[in-house]
Amino acid sequence: MFFEEMMVSTVFYATADAHEVKENNLINKVERLYDSLGFGEAIRKRDLVAVKTHIGERGSHRFLRPLYIAALVECVRKSEGRPFVTDTNTYYVDHRHNAYEHHMSAQRHGFYPPVINAPFIVADGLVGADHVQIKINGEHYKEVKIGSAIHQANAMIVASHFKGHVVTGFGGALKNIGVGCASRDSKIGIHGAIALISDRCTNCGKCITTCPAKAIQRENLNNNPVVDTDICQSCGACSLVCTFDAIDPDWDLGCIYTKEEVQERMVEHAIAAVKGKEDKTIYFNFLLDITPDCDCEPWSDVPIVKDLGIMASIDPVALDQASIDIVNQQQGISGTMLEQLEPGGDKFRSMNGVDWSAQLKYGEKMGLGSRKYKIIKV
Repeated sequence: MFFEEMMVSTVFYATADAHEVKENNLINKVERLYDSLGFGEAIRKRDLVAVKTHIGERGSHRFLRPLYIAALVECVRKSEGRPFVTDTNTYYVDHRHNAYEHHMSAQRHGFYPPVINAPFIVADGLVGADHVQIKINGEHYKEVKIGSAIHQANAMIVASHFKGHVVTGFGGALKNIGVGCASRDSKIGIHGAIALISDRCTNCGKCITTCPAKAIQRENLNNNPVVDTDICQSCGACSLVCTFDAIDPDWDLGCIYTKEEVQERMVEHAIAAVKGKEDKTIYFNFLLDITPDCDCEPWSDVPIVKDLGIMASIDPVALDQASIDIVNQQQGISGTMLEQLEPGGDKFRSMNGVDWSAQLKYGEKMGLGSRKYKIIKV
């Protein structure tokens, strides 16, 4: 259920240490956290359970390891649910921007049935157009698009690699559902990215006839179309009809929204992602390999603090707040991207200058969770 303002939420925490006790390995701790949340009691026999994660862009290697996802899959199977591992396509053109590339990348990174014991399903379909329109009462949106497979699932486990992010400050549970469950064109809208037509364009003209703002034109039939950046609405419609991967975000122009606005738009998509299964969604933040950048980057920098373990909750706002707090309490690792090494400093803000609190404040304001929490160690 949505949370009343000022409610104190429970965050369960399993540390990363084992101390030569095999029962304390992280796989067993995943199972104990699952049991602590009581999720098995919420799962009905044959429920379709989405295990939402991020498989990592090609070139990265510190994404969440498949063996942790496999542990969550086994928990769902013991609860007699039917788990599937899922993510949505990216709005930029790389190795996860359509279901074909996405599946190939998933297999390369170990997210395929022999390892995770579940199918990997791209939630918004072959080209990112398979979505459901969800009505919400947001300040930015009244209706948003969520990947169909995620919306149609009976329940969801959100498994997030906790790390930094250049736009939102950090990436945790809220970003995993707020951006990660949105359809491909919605991702473009969340970020406020202006379209750029690359040299892969074949001059087919589909984007011209599709653009609702009439922002894409060409001088004559022999010229490739160009985008009028002054009237582009960042809706992403053009990217869905282009079969030649010729449309990408133009990051040189930046975003049409502030980073705080991006975070608020992300939160509104998070509300839509869990709509209808608010009582059947749980969240895990894996505070392991805590890197400066998102796993969408085709690289992985070195971690900024030591491995801290796993946190879990039914409240994504409390979970992200607790995760931020425990990272900030650590001594930073010298020689990394981190400049704020002392315990107690704001580590993510020192790296990217982003006020990450905007997503937590807005999530609490919108009833998605509470920033007040208590920690119970598992």
